[in-house]
Amino acid sequence: MSETINSYFNQLVNNLKTIYSDRESESIAFLVIEYVLNYSKFSYSENRSQSFPETKKEILKSIEIRLLNSEPIQYIIGEADFFGLKFKVDNNVLIPRQETEELVQLILTENNAEKLKLLDIGTGSGSIPVSLKKNRNNWDIYATDISSAALIIATENAKENNTEITFLQDDICNSVAFNSDKKFDIIVSNPPYIPRMEIDKMHNNVKNFEPHLALFSPDDNPLIFYQHIAEFSQTHLNKNGTLYVEIHEKFANEVSELFKNKELKNINIINDINEKARIVKATIKSFLSC
Repeated sequence: MSETINSYFNQLVNNLKTIYSDRESESIAFLVIEYVLNYSKFSYSENRSQSFPETKKEILKSIEIRLLNSEPIQYIIGEADFFGLKFKVDNNVLIPRQETEELVQLILTENNAEKLKLLDIGTGSGSIPVSLKKNRNNWDIYATDISSAALIIATENAKENNTEITFLQDDICNSVAFNSDKKFDIIVSNPPYIPRMEIDKMHNNVKNFEPHLALFSPDDNPLIFYQHIAEFSQTHLNKNGTLYVEIHEKFANEVSELFKNKELKNINIINDINEKARIVKATIKSFLSC
């Protein structure tokens, strides 16, 4: 008797538990079955007792080998879920995180204006601006990244999700994309914020596969990107506009102090769902916005 879909699923979960938690292993296994068999979780439930298709066994095995080498499932299947949308991803862009969904939700919750102008700095896959545009179609949204390869992915994601975003290549440490008279109501960024010295503490699926350009900040100046974002905001954020940044939990106070020294005000640290400091928001002092 041939093995069932359920037996293959359980075997994959057990093998993945050697490198992932129980919950992660099951979640990844569902994504694999969905990808290989074109099943939803409901379809899996309905067909779990059926024989696993002979023609799909080689595909499943090759994916399992890559997974056990710690390659992220999102890179293997070429897409990631974020804020209810699908995003194309490869190793030129970070895999969008749940914590960043909270950043998107915060912006949507706090900003109900029908029209405003927003900039995402360091857009990667485009998950932040595309998700915002999908929920606020009348917003005028721009996004920048230093990586031309990342911008190709982001542009494709905007197109696939039927959103219109203006993408520009730019280095926030030496920004030349916008004239000084270009103003935004919201500036948002999830910049590289992990000190390179922490690389040995990271899981192999992150440090061996995700782009270091988008992950790490210099050990001798871990807040460098926040410094340049704050300085950029001084000249490009409208009066009463808001800056939102995602942060490393251990640098929350340091980022807040940096923003204060850069003449930002109304500075707030916001915790994520796990009660870790994750977002800092601030506004520009009016005398710098005139």
